[in-house]
Amino acid sequence: MKRIPSVICMILFLLFAMVQWNDPDPVLWVGFYLFVSIVCGLFVFGKPIKGPVLIGLIVSLLWMGNTLSGFLDWVRSGQHSIIEQMKADSPEIEVAREFFGLCLAFLCLLYHYFIIHRKGKEKELILDNRNK
Repeated sequence: MKRIPSVICMILFLLFAMVQWNDPDPVLWVGFYLFVSIVCGLFVFGKPIKGPVLIGLIVSLLWMGNTLSGFLDWVRSGQHSIIEQMKADSPEIEVAREFFGLCLAFLCLLYHYFIIHRKGKEKELILDNRNK
């Protein structure tokens, strides 16, 4: 039951990576989404590693900061639909999509970071109880 969110995230970001080939910069997005999918996969198979999760959090947060002005331009332009058609009519729509994708990746990685952090605390408590 605890692995279900990780399985969902792993599949979701794998699908995100698959649909990035028509993007103007597919290598960046396919690579990033595959990275997030792999991090989730490590959780699914019981091999969570804190380092990649932290790296992913930092990268996604910095990248969100880089796309924030374009996202705000989209908000100011009236928030045109970002899902009506796959080809973006304006740069703001493309940047808004990128921003939302980065937000989802950040939230997914943050969720997995808290799982690792909580497991670390649980191990510390077990060791403390054994030493008493």
